[in-house]
Amino acid sequence: MHDSSVAYGFEALMVNEFHNLELTCVPPQLVPVYGSPANQGCALPGSLGSNIVSGDAYLMAQLTYSYSHLWRNVGIVIAFWAFFVAATLFGMEMVLTPHKGGGEVNVYRKGAARENVQRALQDSAPVVTDEEAQRGQPNSELDREKSVQQDKELEGVAKSETVFTWKDIKYIIPVNGREKVLLHDVQGYVKPGRLIALMGGTAIRFLTNCH
Repeated sequence: MHDSSVAYGFEALMVNEFHNLELTCVPPQLVPVYGSPANQGCALPGSLGSNIVSGDAYLMAQLTYSYSHLWRNVGIVIAFWAFFVAATLFGMEMVLTPHKGGGEVNVYRKGAARENVQRALQDSAPVVTDEEAQRGQPNSELDREKSVQQDKELEGVAKSETVFTWKDIKYIIPVNGREKVLLHDVQGYVKPGRLIALMGGTAIRFLTNCH
């Protein structure tokens, strides 16, 4: 008997290839090398005094392989394969622990969320009024309408020709028990699309386009 599945497979291949094969002795297997076939012998294992050696006899004498073991060895190799496949499946399902960050996929069963998760989802869900429910209008459409309305209002403000002006603006803050003047006697105006300001006294120019 062999020790591994490879040996069984090798024996099956060898006996299948050498079965019914005739090996002819040639020098240096012929002894003596020089002479006539009548006084020469074959040095190949399995020779029976002839210059022709059967492949089955050669394997039996050299490796103790027999053709009768062919299908037995094929069955043993298949049995080894089935055993290793079953052991691999068992190890992957029952023994090995999936590594974090691997190819595993989390499957979330519907309705199986914990109570705190469901409560958070309910609290963050948008509230639909009765009027909206009767209309059957989704919140996304309402949001789009509100956004369009706000854009129109802002567009109207941007197109306004009103000029905003100011004068004698002072801004004093307390620092370490004393008062510090940041703005003093500031005057200026705001036109649509740009800002122009004038500062006087101890103030510093903080905007461009001053006049």
